[in-house]
Amino acid sequence: MSEEKGNQYEIGKAYYVKYDGSNMTYKEWSEKSEAMTATRMEGCWAAVENNYETIIEKAKDSTKVLSDDEKKKLRQNKKAVEYLTLCLQKSAYRAIRKGKGNAYEINAYLKKRFYKQTLDEMVTIEDKMTSLSMREEEDPSNIAEELEKLNDHLADIDKANEKTDQQMISIFLNKLPKNKYLTFVEGIRGKELSKLKIDEVIDKATDYWERNIKDETEDETKVFNTQTNYKPKFMGRCRIPWCRRKGHLR
Repeated sequence: MSEEKGNQYEIGKAYYVKYDGSNMTYKEWSEKSEAMTATRMEGCWAAVENNYETIIEKAKDSTKVLSDDEKKKLRQNKKAVEYLTLCLQKSAYRAIRKGKGNAYEINAYLKKRFYKQTLDEMVTIEDKMTSLSMREEEDPSNIAEELEKLNDHLADIDKANEKTDQQMISIFLNKLPKNKYLTFVEGIRGKELSKLKIDEVIDKATDYWERNIKDETEDETKVFNTQTNYKPKFMGRCRIPWCRRKGHLR
């Protein structure tokens, strides 16, 4: 009897993570699968990461005797192939035929076919980080939030590619408009960056913005509105119950 929950389903006491090449990244699927099989399926993921081809071929020869360790590895490969057969779907399922009973070869095909997607995605995220910019009057916590979201995405793809606090500090400081934040940036860079945390730098930048830039920008806006008789457009909803259109003040 099987029970299905999203990308995961259970048969007996074994759990399987579905993968079709598009429902999640290859990295996410492989990490979840490794964790799923660690205790429930004799740690069979070892056969996915290590090529037991020699042992598989040796087992086909009735004249040769397998050692206990070789028998264990053969069982792991069998369990791994069973796991992969049950969780791979659609285009990812082709790997089963390509692997010919060798869990390592099945996974090698999946890596070759789908891991490139992950690398492409990483390049896209890096490009987004580079292209992000902020306006002089903008609250720096806004761009900091966008950078942190992108960094979280990098970590989801592969934890090894997550930016360190020091890298994030450097990226964040480079995004701050130089003519407004020169004093602040020089002050931060004059400190020992290895001891600083990104959250701490963001808080300091926000405080600096509130004390030195926010009020100045608001004053400039008030002067402009007074001189030009400009009235900001109402962005709420009309108060007439049957209307309620946004930006329609009545």
